[in-house]
Amino acid sequence: MNKQKGKLLTILGAVLVLSALFLFAMNYFEDVSAGQQSAERLNDLIAAMDAAPGAEGTDDALQQMDLSTHEMTETVVDGKAYIGYLTIPKLQLELPILSEWSYPNLQLAPCRYTGAISTGDLVLLAHNYSRHFGRITELKSGDEILFTDAEGREFCYTVAQKETLGAGDVEEMLSSPYDLTLFTCTLDGGSRHAVRCDLAQ
Repeated sequence: MNKQKGKLLTILGAVLVLSALFLFAMNYFEDVSAGQQSAERLNDLIAAMDAAPGAEGTDDALQQMDLSTHEMTETVVDGKAYIGYLTIPKLQLELPILSEWSYPNLQLAPCRYTGAISTGDLVLLAHNYSRHFGRITELKSGDEILFTDAEGREFCYTVAQKETLGAGDVEEMLSSPYDLTLFTCTLDGGSRHAVRCDLAQ
């Protein structure tokens, strides 16, 4: 009886270990795949932006924008609309940003959740893959984040603070006084990591 029980426990332990290894492998594969897809889309996006006529430069970029609207210029690549790309030097990340969020879109690249640069309330979200927003908790106050919009205008932000919010704290996520927010799920999915940023003057 004890031998049978021991065998069952051994088999159960082996199944649990194999399941954990399988989940780890799947997560790793999804992470790598997400990074590769984002890199490919970024290259296509930059090429499309370079080919399109539009304003360039950073000196008066904010003055060139319509401050009364949440609309942002979009560049369409392979049927998907992008508002530009995000560069996080400290994390060595450069990511295309889709104009609208949806679960299928999040599989491809980070997305705009709401807001705009012109109105100082841009909120971006992404999966917690290490090649998307999974490492944003490593950012410190003062770290630089750059956003290049679809017209080639570059906006520089600095990290002001980090916080963790509950999964249902949507109002708290959106009602901040910060110009840019990046957020992603915690590893257990029960909360959200948020990085708040100010537009550099």
